Amino acid sequence: MPLKNISEFKQDLVLTGLLILSFSIILQIVLYKESFLISLMTVLRFFYSIVIPGLCISLYLKNKLNYSARLVLGSVFIIASTSITSYYLGILGLHVKYHPWIIPPLMMLLGVLLFLKKDKK
Repeated sequence: MPLKNISEFKQDLVLTGLLILSFSIILQIVLYKESFLISLMTVLRFFYSIVIPGLCISLYLKNKLNYSARLVLGSVFIIASTSITSYYLGILGLHVKYHPWIIPPLMMLLGVLLFLKKDKK
């Protein structure tokens, strides 16, 4: 991975961290009776299951789309693919309580592998 990609990756991490913080603050304002830890954990679960795998999947389009477009496109793709993957894992007999531990890391790994495969060409 060239040095340029590492600095772009760091920039994406900073933007994602700021997004997590701002979503946590907004959720804390909306749910003012809950503790900040509850709001933060809710946001972190959302980001773990939808946003971060979406950003990983859309790494393939990093040169064509900016961060916000990749965030939206990747999140929409992850919502659709998680639903389909979860359905078929359920048919195969895997209990739904294991899906959050399997599907997001699988999607993140798939996105990084596609990015690295494209990067080698």
